[in-house]
Amino acid sequence: MKDPNLAKQFSQTDIELFKLGKKPKSVTWHHHQETGKMQLVDYYEHQVAGHTGGRAIWGGGDDGRTGKLKKIILEMIK
Repeated sequence: MKDPNLAKQFSQTDIELFKLGKKPKSVTWHHHQETGKMQLVDYYEHQVAGHTGGRAIWGGGDDGRTGKLKKIILEMIK
């Protein structure tokens, strides 16, 4: 990890997961309100913070999460 201050926030195991393209269970991706912007945030803080994130605004909401949105889009382009 190039940023030493950022690296201090994670264990060596976490950093190895990042290198493999994975994320530690202690963090989750938050869909920011700004379209396309994703933020890696503490999982537990994200769970308890009541909010309307970007998933509801631009990320397809529940339909996007369950795959329904993908099916709708595929039907539209046939």
